[in-house]
Amino acid sequence: MASSTFYDAFISYNHSSAPRQIAIALQRAIQNFSKPFWRARSARLYRDETDLTAYPALFTMLKEVLSNSKFLLLLYSPDSSK
Repeated sequence: MASSTFYDAFISYNHSSAPRQIAIALQRAIQNFSKPFWRARSARLYRDETDLTAYPALFTMLKEVLSNSKFLLLLYSPDSSK
């Protein structure tokens, strides 16, 4: 992976049903915000549920993706602490 930013944001969240639905809605909203009609999305976001594949060096890959993202969006809910 190149040293330049590959993703605009990395979305991290607890995979229980409520935060998952919020993460999906947030990803769609950000990608469609102020998007010209000829572009597929306005921002490139990494959400592990959609972008994660079986990979032998998973931790290394996630570390690289996080390092090459402009922002980390951490979704936290009270249920996440349990």
